[in-house]
Amino acid sequence: MRLEGKCVVVTGAASGIGAALARRFAAEGARGVVVADVQEEPLGAVAHEIGGALAVPCDVTDESQLRALADRAEDQFGPIDLFCSNAGIVVPGGADASDEIWRRSIDVNVMAHVYAARIMVPRMIEQGGGYLLPSMRRWRSRNGSRSPTAIRASRSRCSHPRPCAPP
Repeated sequence: MRLEGKCVVVTGAASGIGAALARRFAAEGARGVVVADVQEEPLGAVAHEIGGALAVPCDVTDESQLRALADRAEDQFGPIDLFCSNAGIVVPGGADASDEIWRRSIDVNVMAHVYAARIMVPRMIEQGGGYLLPSMRRWRSRNGSRSPTAIRASRSRCSHPRPCAPP
């Protein structure tokens, strides 16, 4: 996908992969880059570094905040061509992790993708196309082994972006 002239939204953009994606999309000539995260200070720094990016504080576990993010992006830059549902967390614990840890992990690492799809797929179908890119991270612990059970079970994986176009 060529990004020149496209509107791109990246969640989890305050650091790491999300920040790197946002920088690259801007360098590729996207007409609008919208960065979102719960970490407001580093998010603002990423947007400032990119220049012209819109920083939107957003908790991806709240569907109404994701909807507001999409609305702000479209108000500022027009239809969203690529929505990178990149936010993710690593929490401690395995099968014996508390219910609170499991819920938080599932809310961020799974439900945020569900909410993004609910919001973006109908919009992209209506506009005649677009891409929803779920996070593709694979977590590893410090010793190189696979991540804790709660994370592995909750991580959404996708081998490539899913186009959203009318049938």
